[in-house]
Amino acid sequence: MARKTNEELEQIKKELNVSRLWSWSRLNTYMNDSYEYMLHYILHIPEDRNDSIYSVSGSCAHELIEKFYRNELTNKQMLEEYEDKLFEFNTMGLLYDRSDKDKNEKIAKKYEDCMKHFFLNHKRVTDKPIIEPFILIKVGNQYFQGYIDFLNVEERYAKKKIIITDWKTSSIYKGQKLIDNSGQLLLYGESIHQKNNIPYEDIIIRFNFMKYVDVTYTQKNGNIKVRQIERNAIGEKLQSNTKTWLKHFGYSEEEIENYLQQMINTNSIEYLPQEVQDTFKIDDCYVEVEINEEIIKLII
Repeated sequence: MARKTNEELEQIKKELNVSRLWSWSRLNTYMNDSYEYMLHYILHIPEDRNDSIYSVSGSCAHELIEKFYRNELTNKQMLEEYEDKLFEFNTMGLLYDRSDKDKNEKIAKKYEDCMKHFFLNHKRVTDKPIIEPFILIKVGNQYFQGYIDFLNVEERYAKKKIIITDWKTSSIYKGQKLIDNSGQLLLYGESIHQKNNIPYEDIIIRFNFMKYVDVTYTQKNGNIKVRQIERNAIGEKLQSNTKTWLKHFGYSEEEIENYLQQMINTNSIEYLPQEVQDTFKIDDCYVEVEINEEIIKLII
């Protein structure tokens, strides 16, 4: 969906009788650091440096996935456009670490390999998503406005659920860090609740951590486990389980070593015997965030 123009936003403010529509970045800065808020939003002092690749790479990833779901790009074309953008970023002198050349190159290799794997292997969630819908949320006497990355409806356990997805190119959030970084998603969930009177239990909010995969695997004892693995390390991280199953199915030591080396070389399980492949299931890494009335009260 198209972004609101300044004129449209002014009209919304007039209709709501407010002087400002808060953005998440503005609201979050105000809540966390009043001094930074004054520097950025009142005094309009520019940041000291802006040569990090992370923000522009994140924006690029969002743009590519939006084009994919608008059927403007295939997986292969997403990868090709990303590689073209990387060339531009390098030409611009954007860095992951500007203080250490070797560290920058190491981070670049890992980060970019993970993102390339995502673009080539991401499986379409739905054919009918809503891309970047505009939302308004009432917070006290003020209004928050924003754009949801990705919205769709899914049927789970014979009941329709509203799914809100935020695409993330960052490292995965866990524990308290997940809670600390979920404010924007929770507000998005609240916007759907307020506008459509949808119960919280029918709203699912989640991150897609694009650099990772969820690997569901079967252990020898029959237990099912799930691991989150960086996409550039699939062949490396699944060596132990693969070796166990190759032995179980009677492959020789030489065959096992060849298969394990092939996994490392290709960063993939697709060349393993089908019976071993069937012990793994590899999906995008979605991390859901709990939403209910009590949690919403804590943030608004």
